[in-house]
Amino acid sequence: MNKRSVGSGGSCGSFAGWAGVLLLAAALPLAGQTAPAAAAPAAGADVEARARPRANIEARAQAAKAGVAKRYQQMMSEGLFARLAATPVNVKGHYLALADSQAGLAAKEIAAIRDLLQRNLNIPVWTVPGQEEPIVSGLGLLKRNPTNLFAVVVLTRQPAERLPALTVHPDERLVIINVAPLGASGQLAPRAGRQALRGLGLVFGLGLAGDPFSVMRPLDKGLAELDTFSQSFAPAESLRFNQHAETRGYAIQQINTLYLNKVAEGLMPPINPGRWPRWEKRHGKSAAVVFRQHGFDPGEIAAEFQRLVREGSVVDPPDADETGAQP
Repeated sequence: MNKRSVGSGGSCGSFAGWAGVLLLAAALPLAGQTAPAAAAPAAGADVEARARPRANIEARAQAAKAGVAKRYQQMMSEGLFARLAATPVNVKGHYLALADSQAGLAAKEIAAIRDLLQRNLNIPVWTVPGQEEPIVSGLGLLKRNPTNLFAVVVLTRQPAERLPALTVHPDERLVIINVAPLGASGQLAPRAGRQALRGLGLVFGLGLAGDPFSVMRPLDKGLAELDTFSQSFAPAESLRFNQHAETRGYAIQQINTLYLNKVAEGLMPPINPGRWPRWEKRHGKSAAVVFRQHGFDPGEIAAEFQRLVREGSVVDPPDADETGAQP
């Protein structure tokens, strides 16, 4: 009994020993082998790996830039800044001067006349102060600005027996509007605007015509008939007007671009008052004067910018007034 027990025990021990031998034998061939080498990286893979983070950074920067541009354009499409952004600027810096020679018109009436001229002529119209004598005022402006000044429209108030409602000096590119005969306050701006267009048409090659869709119709029934006239030239007249102006060296072409680009080219000041001194030094102009020439109060521009700053909704791209690039 004990022998079998011992035999059983010995038999089990022998089996365990053989199992160990077999496992050791199986492992011996692998001992001389080396682990398979890792695959070599493809040519340029390390460069690609390094470039990928840089590309991601650039993509995020472009996305951020696009986001700033979108917010900036949204800001410049509302309220006061929308009117500012829509202000035309001329490719050669040409402009028309609208001079108030003690005409006694309200600021909103002068603004209405300016807007009517600007829409029709596709050229910036600057409002400027005039002297008491309208002819002296107009000729003085032309003499001081012989290159860029397209023409001068002077608004004045004189006795009707002394000065007619419309006086045109074609050679001097000067139009004088006497608002005294034009009627009551509510009628002044529309009538004066039409008269200014008619005068400029005569300066730049247009004659009176019977086209019912033109402001150049003859006045047969008195000044009140102006109320029935169009507020623009007929299409063919606009073409002739532009051609005649261009033969005299004046570009009838405005720049349609982001406001930032107008700022970079020195055509308009930045909306941030903190940037005005640098812009003025760079372009040799007064920001306040340029704003006023285009019919804007620089104090209102500054106040609107500060309001947006307080609300946290202002978008002011860095160095926008120098780079001219889109934000």
